[in-house]
Amino acid sequence: MIDLHDVTVRFGTRGEPALDAVSLQVAAGEHVVVAGPLGAGASTLLRLLNGVVPHLVAATVIGRIRVAGLDPLTLPVYAMAGHVGMVLDDPGLTATQGTVAEEVAFGLESLGIPAGAMRPRVATALHDVGLDGLDDRDPATLSGGEQQRLALASVLAMEPSLLVLDEPATNLDPAGAAALLAILRRLCVGRGVTVIRADRDACGATSGATRVVRLAAGRIAADGPPDPDAALGLPAPLGPRSPTGHVVLAVSDVSLTYPGAATQALDGISLEVRAGEVLGMTGPNGSGKSTLARLATGLTQPDAGTVVVGGLDTRVRRPARERAAAAGLVFQDPRHQLLAATVREELALGLRALRTPEPEISRRTALIAERFGLGPLLDRHPLRLGRATRKVVAVAAIRAMAPQLLVLDEPTIGADDALRLLIAQEIVDAAGEGTGVLVLSHDVRLLALVADRVLVVANGRITASGSPGVLLANSLALAGAEAASAPAL
Repeated sequence: MIDLHDVTVRFGTRGEPALDAVSLQVAAGEHVVVAGPLGAGASTLLRLLNGVVPHLVAATVIGRIRVAGLDPLTLPVYAMAGHVGMVLDDPGLTATQGTVAEEVAFGLESLGIPAGAMRPRVATALHDVGLDGLDDRDPATLSGGEQQRLALASVLAMEPSLLVLDEPATNLDPAGAAALLAILRRLCVGRGVTVIRADRDACGATSGATRVVRLAAGRIAADGPPDPDAALGLPAPLGPRSPTGHVVLAVSDVSLTYPGAATQALDGISLEVRAGEVLGMTGPNGSGKSTLARLATGLTQPDAGTVVVGGLDTRVRRPARERAAAAGLVFQDPRHQLLAATVREELALGLRALRTPEPEISRRTALIAERFGLGPLLDRHPLRLGRATRKVVAVAAIRAMAPQLLVLDEPTIGADDALRLLIAQEIVDAAGEGTGVLVLSHDVRLLALVADRVLVVANGRITASGSPGVLLANSLALAGAEAASAPAL
């Protein structure tokens, strides 16, 4: 199905190649995981398989590539679409239609599938990914995890012989990730579909795969069966804390229903975050976590209840400078908040809004750039960076402002182990400086590293609260059990 021989890829004038003399063969029906740290070349390898590289992303490619007997280096991307289905690592970039059903049908229309044959394929694909009943929703109103499921459904409906997935579970909750792996296993075993996916998660890399190919600096460092003992438990916390500071966030009996929605996004939520405390929150996709993040920083107002941040009632209109000093939010998709033309200016933007003196801005931006490893990127445009690096820039920019409350919505999406640890250490450091931190995440290993308490939210309500060790271990066990028990076709 896939045959790469001595393939080297270079982008522009960069010194080191993104891929360096890579040879790889994948047989029909295999499920191969391409693993490796950020920058190892996994995304580049996947984008070669349908010709996105070099046709849509300019690059110099040397070597021989065959996919389903076709040459993606000479054929246009649309000619490969009937054979190769690709799900990118950023689902927010792919949706173009007005409703969920239209989004799934779009690829079928492009292939010339008759309307009568489309409907059952759209319904089946939405059912397989757990989006039943959302046919008429605008994709832009879905949660990040739901958008990830939609991108997968759009490709599954096209019934490709090769499925190429770049970090497909990164936006999914543990149950959703387990369901995804079950779908992939059924496709391989029951239908003979070939699956190749990039996955930086050490646990994910061993789940359902027949092979794991590990990249390092653009070369294949290892290629073999998955290690059955590689599934990780929870890491130990980075450091003990006993936060006893004043309350910096008080959410009291808050409810919210979005216009046109049949159910409440939040239903009677109450919680507190104290200075120096890290409160973790996890739960299924669409459970209300991102809505709570916007409420906690005053970007959205509740229908009922109150939110007080840094002593300020969010219902009272205040200057942006006062609100920014009280709370800072890192969005799940940092493209929504990266506004400057360079990383350097992005780090300084919030400080200028706070009317910080220029010498202090220079000092703080230099310090924060060094701490986050952003020095070599200071003159790059933030939106031209990779998704995980964009998130780092957003976290660094908010940290530079030193708000009383720091709210992080999925801060480790797309991160490898080294980047997860860097962000975790920054969270712990912020708490040590007296900042209250609210972390909303599906990344149970991150929460285990940093959280003092964890809340579980589902259907807009808090359903569990307790120590990270107990709640998160149960989350990992549940996801593993669901993946193991999925039936074959």
